[in-house]
Amino acid sequence: MAMASENKSVERVGVIDLGSNTARLVIYHYEPGVHFKLIDQARQRVRLAEGLNDGLQLQPEPIERAIETLNLFRSLCDASGVAEIIAVATSAVRDAQNQADFLRQVKRRARLDLRVLTGDEEAWYGYVGVSNTLDAAEGMLFDLGGGSIEITRVVRRKPAHAVSLPLGVVRMKERHMPALPAGRKQTTALRDEVMAQFAGQEWVSEEAPTGRLIGMGGTARALAKLDQEARKYPLERVHGYVVTAAAIDGLIDQMKGLDLRGLQAMPGMHEDRIDVILPGAIIVRELLRASGYDRFTVSGAGLREGMFFTRFLEGKSSTLIRDVRAFSIENTARQYGAWNPHSQHVRKLALQLFDQLSGVHGYGAWEREILGAASLLHDIGYAISFFDHDTHSQYLILNSDLSAYTHRELAILGLLARYHRKGDIDCEPNCDLLEPGDQQRMAAMAAMLRLAEYLERGRRQSVRELTCNVGAAEIVITARTRGDAAIELWEAGRNTDLMESALGRKVRIVKE
Repeated sequence: MAMASENKSVERVGVIDLGSNTARLVIYHYEPGVHFKLIDQARQRVRLAEGLNDGLQLQPEPIERAIETLNLFRSLCDASGVAEIIAVATSAVRDAQNQADFLRQVKRRARLDLRVLTGDEEAWYGYVGVSNTLDAAEGMLFDLGGGSIEITRVVRRKPAHAVSLPLGVVRMKERHMPALPAGRKQTTALRDEVMAQFAGQEWVSEEAPTGRLIGMGGTARALAKLDQEARKYPLERVHGYVVTAAAIDGLIDQMKGLDLRGLQAMPGMHEDRIDVILPGAIIVRELLRASGYDRFTVSGAGLREGMFFTRFLEGKSSTLIRDVRAFSIENTARQYGAWNPHSQHVRKLALQLFDQLSGVHGYGAWEREILGAASLLHDIGYAISFFDHDTHSQYLILNSDLSAYTHRELAILGLLARYHRKGDIDCEPNCDLLEPGDQQRMAAMAAMLRLAEYLERGRRQSVRELTCNVGAAEIVITARTRGDAAIELWEAGRNTDLMESALGRKVRIVKE
């Protein structure tokens, strides 16, 4: 199979999001509708909304910061061979009375046609970004930026309601907390304004919470990072992390008495968020209170990713990937050259074992899906080195764009790949991500993956089908072969120990 870089249909696109607080750039390498890879990104705090509360005029200094940053982003796109740049602006530019003059300056000085999104468009692209990276079939989404917050209710994976409210963190900081530490009067005034805005949107709280609340934007990610540091969380990944209302309450109590230096000293605090994190936390907390959710899940994807997916899926019947989890596995396998007949045949054999041994292990559809996914990814570590490729596979799984999987699922996938050849499963240092029973669950799944791997040892699909005969003391696995399968039967026959331990029966492999 030709590598992506050799495929003439592969393209590169840059997406620039000029937000009210931060400007961000992502660059994707992609084959339309088939696979993609994030190859670069950049961010810069511009505080474009600074001073906007006074007369709705973009101020000279923020304008200069923004145009300088856009020029840098343009240069990076040019150096990266980007064929197309999609550049959008959100709340600050949308609300500014001198918008037209600013857009002319961007066109002349940064050579960019900057598209100003409406509030509805901003909410839509955020919805597309989240829906293509997380299970967001039911629930509510929010995207908290510097100038506004976009809230979307999702029903059956479709947006049912959406609104953009002027409750951005920069806007609220300038209005209510221009200096820190904030006093009770400032905090109360901010809460009152936020609560009044949410109260005007009856659909936010008119139903009992369904699905989950998913948060986008720098504030959501910053709250996750602060909570992770406080918990000494084993993964650095924030996408898919769950922040509880109790955790936000604890952070607000900790932050409201701190000045800038005190906030800066908090473990996990990003310098771009120091003076806006408290108003951001209060806004998020009041949204949870109004909507009835007691936690939110962080999405690392949002507006920029939504813009990209509309390009990636252009010409398709929908802007949504049908099966996000299956696609993320295939996309990751393709990135590392592991979408091949070997991995797909290992998956086939592993699932045959799973299905025929279900009366012994007792696991269901979720475990079957995880085993199938691990089978497709078990060899991606070859992209680093043949030596210790099982360890490399675990690392890549934990650090790749498997965005639709929970942190627990990623830990299990990584461990299954890590032990697909040898050894008993040791979950450290990610044991805290697992649930009771997962150790036994992984032992059974790893045993089936390991046996399937050795039955495909020659990478020639010579073992075609498996039939399991389960007895009280012994499992006899009959292999239907094509051609010479001696090496496969030999390797599998001497690697039955994990399955015997996990399933409590002797295992014997015979040829039909």
